[in-house]
Amino acid sequence: MITEEQVEQAVTYLRENAKAAAKATAEARYLDDFSKVVKSQQMKLFEGSIANREMEAYSSQAYQEHLKAVEIAQGRDMYHRHMINAAQTVIDVWRTESSNERALGKI
Repeated sequence: MITEEQVEQAVTYLRENAKAAAKATAEARYLDDFSKVVKSQQMKLFEGSIANREMEAYSSQAYQEHLKAVEIAQGRDMYHRHMINAAQTVIDVWRTESSNERALGKI
């Protein structure tokens, strides 16, 4: 059984972490979009065919560092998404349990 204290904790988590979750999502999306900019900046540094410049850009240190930043940002975003989902699940289970108890006349 989900206690009211657990529900309160879930609601508190949702309220207190909404801004951080939104920021994590925005950062992940921004860095993902920015990948194209980093790639094009790196491609300008190399000579040769488009395919060769693209290969060099993808293997450049700057692009590799950018991908690491993308990975970290996406990890933060997914952490918040999973924690929000867990908190919402606690609330949903409590709601269902409460409804079932009312239907059985226990409350």
